[in-house]
Amino acid sequence: MTVYTKLITPSTLHWLTLVLLVAQFALGWLMPEADEIKVPSGLVAWHIGVGASLLVVIVARVGWALVRRAPTPVDQSPELRAVANILHMALYALLILVPLLGWLNADGRGWVVKLAGVVQFPQISNPSSPDLSIGDLHSASATILLILIGVHVFAVLVHQNIFKDRLMRRML
Repeated sequence: MTVYTKLITPSTLHWLTLVLLVAQFALGWLMPEADEIKVPSGLVAWHIGVGASLLVVIVARVGWALVRRAPTPVDQSPELRAVANILHMALYALLILVPLLGWLNADGRGWVVKLAGVVQFPQISNPSSPDLSIGDLHSASATILLILIGVHVFAVLVHQNIFKDRLMRRML
């Protein structure tokens, strides 16, 4: 096994996603109204950079999930398993959609999107005609993502404290 496969595991990607999401939501709430900004700087620039990092991590997570064997599922009813699968699919979809909408929004404003301030993402929209509704979609989908994350955390706590099925061990 290489050093990378020992460091980059599903668990590492899961917790890195959490750290980036906490940073993103904090930056999103603290930054000034983006509609008024012509050139991103300060918290807005950080929000764009962390969003680019989040998108890369999520793509890595999805790629990893497609090539690895899933862990043995916990013993639960088919109904609970179906709900868990739907929740996870919705989480992954929003984890991809929210940063993509942010990228489209920033790009449409003519802002440069860079990973770690170095690797520039390609332009994907026409900056001469920014569509401010993409920013609204970005915000609304981020709110839905936050709600689903809350449901996910609640479900983990139920598994840990009520079902006592050691689900949490799979995430560590």
